[in-house]
Amino acid sequence: MESHITQGKYKGLSGIRNGVITYELYYTERTIEALTEFLLQYQLPNDVLDELTVAGSEKPKPLTVSLSEEVSEKPEVLEETNLPILDEIAYSLKTNKKRAVFENTIIIFVLHLLRDLVPFVEKFNDLGCLYEDMFFLTKTYAYPEREIVERQLRDKGSKIKIPKGTKQSDFFETAKCLLSEAIDQSKKTGKRVLIIEDGGYFVPFFHNEFSVESSRCYGAVEQTTKGFRRDLAIEEHCFPIISIANSQLKLYLEAPEVAETLQENIVYVCKKMDKQIHKCKVLILGYGNIGEKLAEALGHKGMMVYIYDSDPMKRMKAECARRNYSDKVLEKKANLDAYEIIVGTSGETSLVREDLWSLRHGVILASGSSERIEFDLEALDDLARDTKREGFFTLYHIKKEDKIVKLLCDGEPINFPLSGGISKPIIDVVYAEMLWAAAMIRDESLNSGIMTVPPKMEEEIYRLYKKYYAF
Repeated sequence: MESHITQGKYKGLSGIRNGVITYELYYTERTIEALTEFLLQYQLPNDVLDELTVAGSEKPKPLTVSLSEEVSEKPEVLEETNLPILDEIAYSLKTNKKRAVFENTIIIFVLHLLRDLVPFVEKFNDLGCLYEDMFFLTKTYAYPEREIVERQLRDKGSKIKIPKGTKQSDFFETAKCLLSEAIDQSKKTGKRVLIIEDGGYFVPFFHNEFSVESSRCYGAVEQTTKGFRRDLAIEEHCFPIISIANSQLKLYLEAPEVAETLQENIVYVCKKMDKQIHKCKVLILGYGNIGEKLAEALGHKGMMVYIYDSDPMKRMKAECARRNYSDKVLEKKANLDAYEIIVGTSGETSLVREDLWSLRHGVILASGSSERIEFDLEALDDLARDTKREGFFTLYHIKKEDKIVKLLCDGEPINFPLSGGISKPIIDVVYAEMLWAAAMIRDESLNSGIMTVPPKMEEEIYRLYKKYYAF
């Protein structure tokens, strides 16, 4: 049960030996500050410090930290997450259908590996889909309980694919491999495929590289605006696609919460770095649903907010909203060295290679998108003389210039590693819409093409939202 650990100037192994949690650390510099940082990260008792001595050393030496309390070899299990709206929709689907809704169905999931994914997936199993017919493509984000969620799904027989690297090419390569396996399983069992995704990956695959197999797909449910755009770019659709991204209920509830979480994380980072909030210049790239709410939230905190969007209509919308907070809408993406923090909320690459040279020394780059896409990270790697980790940041030392670019959370959406996603009431609504939409796709009564969530569905889910959360 050993695993590699890294924290500050310490590297080593952790595991259970003879019923005792043991950490073996190898260090190059040994200080109380670095050791305290390690103990806080791995949540060890403070009294462990009393048992350790501090001594400098030029060569790495082992340090073993053992906790006296005995631990169980049983794997950790997530506490049950109660999602009452999802429960009611699942019960309704189960009682109103003559057959199990997802019987004889292979399902491909591309969703965030958060604790609430487990009860969501359980509903598909309750409605007829076998766990061995479930395929998961997960992103490489630092989800708080990633390993536990992954293990629980694997233990049930599901197949999980994780990209080997963080580049987008790694993700697409893994996605194609997973789709090939799902199609092979479809050929062997005669079952067809249903897609439930976040980002628009498998729908384009079925219309391009895997187009000869498109008849094996019932259809897809897409929950992000970025995925909706990718699906919309397809000239002729081979199956029905329901976009949850265009759900009015999702927009009304989710966007303000995501923006508030982003604002809290940005303010937290500023305070940790002793930045003065009221004098901090922030540039928001992308004035969609999240960008609009984030600009307002940061403006209310007293930050100097600047906005740019490549869409002139969105810039016009931002101009009209200026009376609500102190900000400035930019006609061009220029003078990037003026900003201390740049937040990408466009859902696409908002900072490209030529922009990176213009950034100021010490600038913080933060992503508020749904994936690691807002900044051209391959270009940033090319331009960097060297990189190093420092707390939440990856520091890029730019070649030929004595300046540092600070990438927050390695370019991942900062609301996942810092906050663990969105709150239960919001995810309950989103999952309920996705389950219901998936059942509509599986009924095979819809025409091919992209469609939005039916108003009656939104009205019913909102009724349940008020019942359990709002009023």
